[in-house]
Amino acid sequence: MPKIYLTIVFSLALILSGCSLLSTPQAPSNLTPEPSNPYSKEISIGGVVLTVETAQNDAERAQGLSGRQSLPEGSGMVFLFDKPDRYSFWMKDMNFALDFIWLSKDQVVEITPQVPAPSAQVPIPATIRPSQPVTAVIEVPAGWAIKSNIKVGDKVLGLTR
Repeated sequence: MPKIYLTIVFSLALILSGCSLLSTPQAPSNLTPEPSNPYSKEISIGGVVLTVETAQNDAERAQGLSGRQSLPEGSGMVFLFDKPDRYSFWMKDMNFALDFIWLSKDQVVEITPQVPAPSAQVPIPATIRPSQPVTAVIEVPAGWAIKSNIKVGDKVLGLTR
């Protein structure tokens, strides 16, 4: 009789251990990275490469970079407009400072550097507006334009809808 009990106990142990293995979630072995942002592309400003996300609609333009904790070096967000105008931007819910690179067609026409995020000392968000009509603006981390030697008159390549 003890052999039967041992066989039963051994069989139950095997069955139970098999069940616990089956119920343990397993990571798939063929993990692939998430697809890149389809609205992200590389452009060139004065020969300097920048990866930009494009705000595609009014909701994305209103959101912009608000709420993000940072923006990787060498990246930014572009806002394209159908007609030239003096579009206003503000730093509502921003957590880091930005440079604004204002464009008319494919050329830099103005740069607004080091626009601060709201802080305890200055809680009202800054509002920024170019001095002339523009067809696009690129937001980059503060200091990027100076570090990259971006200047008025630089050509922008690869910036299409």
